[in-house]
Order: sequence, then C-alpha cells, then structure tokens
Amino acid sequence: MTTTSSDRAARRLPADRAVPPGFLGNVLPRQLADGTWQPADETDPRIEAWHTAYRSFGTNPRRIRPSVDALGRRLAKKGTLPRINPAVDSYNAVSVRHALPAGAFDLDHATGDVDLRYADGTADFTPLGEPGTTERPKAGEIIYTDTTDVLTRHWNRLNGARRPWPSAPLPARACGGSWAGRATDRRARPLDLVRSENPHAR
Repeated sequence: MTTTSSDRAARRLPADRAVPPGFLGNVLPRQLADGTWQPADETDPRIEAWHTAYRSFGTNPRRIRPSVDALGRRLAKKGTLPRINPAVDSYNAVSVRHALPAGAFDLDHATGDVDLRYADGTADFTPLGEPGTTERPKAGEIIYTDTTDVLTRHWNRLNGARRPWPSAPLPARACGGSWAGRATDRRARPLDLVRSENPHAR
C-alpha cells in the first residue's frame, strides 16, 4: 500500500489549532473517571485481533503492544492520553474510543512514497529518541517505509527517528493497493490481511 508524493497537495491538518472544549481527548478521561466508559483491553475481540496479527509476523504483543492497546492501557493506568499536538491528539483519542489503530504522516517530511509492506530483512531502522541505535526488522515483519528509511516497525507500534508525527501510524489519506479497500471494512480482521499478502505469515 502506497501513499504517493502527489498526496502532498492534500489539505494539511493544522497542528497548531486550539483544541475545542468538547475535544474527545478531554471527554474520554472524564468518562473513564466517572465509570461510564473504559478503553478496550486484550479481552476485547478488536484488540485480540491485533494481538493475533502481531503473533502472525513474529512479534510478541505482550512485549510490544499494538498502538491502540498501548494507548488504552496508558489511559486506564494514568487517566490521561499523551499530548503531542492537536492533530496527533485527535487521532489518538479516536483510536482509543473506537479500538482501532490510527495515525498520520506529514508527507512534507517524507522522502518519496510511503509504503506499508513486509520487511525483507535488509532495511535498517533507527528508533525514535535512540539516534545511536540501529535495528533490522526481520523478514515478514510489517513496516512503514519511505524511499530512505523504515519509518515504523511492527505495523503500528515502534516509530523511527524520522517519524514526522510521533504516534500510531496510518497514512493521512486513503491509499490505493489491495490492503486499503479491505482495511476500511470494519469487519476485516488484521490477521486476514496479513495472511492474504504475506508469505511469511503463520
């Protein structure tokens, strides 16, 4: 699945716009505190599906949790979500509320196209905040890349040093490719997408 450089012409999300009073990121902690809502955990079929998908490409979801699971656990433990900027805060809140990983890339800071693909075992990755560290995603792991770097490991979890917006990744615009159409179907299970495309999936 590819986000092309032509998508840079898309209308940009205003990162510095003030957060409205009814912002979901403010509502969810209040609902959690008064007991009217709680984030989905790994017993929820939506989170369980992501755990199963992670295991299919060799990632232990208890050690490296899917982004939506990690955000939900943080909210349940600390009572708040991290604050990055209005754009990131918005999709993090939507992600936790609907138990669906979400995110965005600032295409102005990407090099060439952004692809969601399977690692071939040759690409290097520098984790966010660890400039002296180099990792190599193993073959079959799902990664986001541009033409220069691996931007995100484990589909939607570990962000690279060049990650434009530090949160759970998903292209800012709908993309073409065989995954995109099925990924928009709320009935689609992550493991089904992995198995249909990945020769390494178990």
